[in-house]
Amino acid sequence: MDLLESMTDDKTNTATVDLLDSLDEGGAPAWVAKEAGDGVQGTVVSIGSVKSNYKDGETGIFPDCPVITLRKADNTEVRVTAYQSILRKEINEAGVQVGDLFAAKYFGKKANKSGTGEYHHYKVAVRPGPRTAPVPAQGRPF
Repeated sequence: MDLLESMTDDKTNTATVDLLDSLDEGGAPAWVAKEAGDGVQGTVVSIGSVKSNYKDGETGIFPDCPVITLRKADNTEVRVTAYQSILRKEINEAGVQVGDLFAAKYFGKKANKSGTGEYHHYKVAVRPGPRTAPVPAQGRPF
């Protein structure tokens, strides 16, 4: 579709979009690492968050966990929810944005520094994608 061809200088353009057609019940399936070496990669199509059901050990609060939806090379989508503290930290530090190429890899359980327990070790890599400026709503200056 060529948007330039559909533009007119009067107010007779009646093109409409039905957002209901774009909604479905399920959403993208979750990516869950099961063993060391499991990974996922794709282009970020959306970023959100959910509240964890578990208190953070350091702060004692229920943290917000990033939820990143990726479009993989095979054009399927998958959802990465950072419930694990290391994955959450990696994502937050990476500054992930929509359009970025994103990868997450699980390296298994590792001993913590004090040697009293284990944690799930993840690494995240991000390659910035194209950036677009937000388009202000008509009549609402930014």
